[in-house]
Amino acid sequence: MDIEKLSSDKIGLMKNIIEIPNVLGEPKYRIFSSMLGDISQINLLKDHNFGKPMVLGGAGGDKNAEMAVLKASVETLERYCNCFYTEYYLK
Repeated sequence: MDIEKLSSDKIGLMKNIIEIPNVLGEPKYRIFSSMLGDISQINLLKDHNFGKPMVLGGAGGDKNAEMAVLKASVETLERYCNCFYTEYYLK
């Protein structure tokens, strides 16, 4: 699966996959970050963030840029999956 197909600034599950720059003198370890789209419209989350938009994201790092992007994307999608639950299990 091409993980980048899930990313779009307009309609994707994720957006803004960006590289976080290294500070001068740090080892060449690539770190990427990505954000979920607006999840405040998910029924279970509506009005649960004190009137502020729900913003979640993830980050991943690796020596290899492709692997770092994959790790950041998978962590972001994991947070999306945690937005859904069944009330039955909360009793």
